[in-house]
Amino acid sequence: MSTRQKPGAWTVVKDAISYLGGWALILHQAVIVPPQDFNLTLLLLGGALVGVPGISQLLASRIGGSPSPPPPPDQPQPSPSPSSSGSGADR
Repeated sequence: MSTRQKPGAWTVVKDAISYLGGWALILHQAVIVPPQDFNLTLLLLGGALVGVPGISQLLASRIGGSPSPPPPPDQPQPSPSPSSSGSGADR
């Protein structure tokens, strides 16, 4: 049997404002904003505030810049030169 502590009043207010603010952003982008002024980043931010799964990753990839460039193709490695100071077993 575990005892759970209730969240503080500030935590409840902060979470409620974030949740309602997320829905306000979503509704604003979906209903009020003209189609030519639609902002996908604001829609994704609203989804992240509401708690839609996976939206945080989409938002991070959207505002985090361009994806990293592909790695350069493998270049042939120079073959190791034979050591001039070989051990006695090599001779």
